[in-house]
Amino acid sequence: MVAGALVTLAVGAAAVYKFGYRRGFQAAEQLLNSERLRNRFERIYSPMAALFITRHITSGNATLAPSLRMRLKRAWSVAKQGRMRAAVRAIGDRRETKEEAEVEFGPGFPLDEIKRILSGNEAYADETLLQLVGRADLSRYERQLDERGEPRDGLTDEELELFRHIVEMRSRLAATISPGRVGA
Repeated sequence: MVAGALVTLAVGAAAVYKFGYRRGFQAAEQLLNSERLRNRFERIYSPMAALFITRHITSGNATLAPSLRMRLKRAWSVAKQGRMRAAVRAIGDRRETKEEAEVEFGPGFPLDEIKRILSGNEAYADETLLQLVGRADLSRYERQLDERGEPRDGLTDEELELFRHIVEMRSRLAATISPGRVGA
C-alpha cells in the first residue's frame, strides 16, 4: 500500500517537474524570440525605413489596351493575318507594361546606407533581407542600358523589391512588438 502511494507520488512529482520544465523552456524561448524581433526592428528595419523619409519612391505601369474595343481591334488585325489562336489571345491581352519605379525626389536609392546598417547586425537580419540586398547590389552592376547605351534611369526590379520588403517588415514588426500601435 505504501509502495503504491510512493510510486504515485513519484510519478506525480515527475509529471509536475516535466510540465514546469517545459513551461519554463517555452517562456525562455518566447523571451529570446521577442528580444530577437525587437533587435531586428530597432537595429535593422527602423533605421532602414528612416532612410526613405527623405526619399519618395514612385512606381507605375501602363495598360496599352485597357478597353475591350481596343483589344477587339487588335484581335481583328491579327485574325486578318490568319493567326486565329493569336487573335483569341489578343482579346484577353490588356498589354500591360512592366512596372517601373524611380526615386521621385531626394537622393538616390540608399543601398550603400542599407549595407552599412546591416554591417555588424547580420545576426538580427532575416534570410530574405540578406538575399534581397545581395540581389539589389548585383543588379546595380547588371543595370539594363537604354537605347543610347547608358544606364537606365529609375530603380532596378530588385531595388524596388527590397524597398517593399523593408516597408512591409517594418510595419509587421511594429505591429508584433507593440500591438495596438500599428504604425509605430
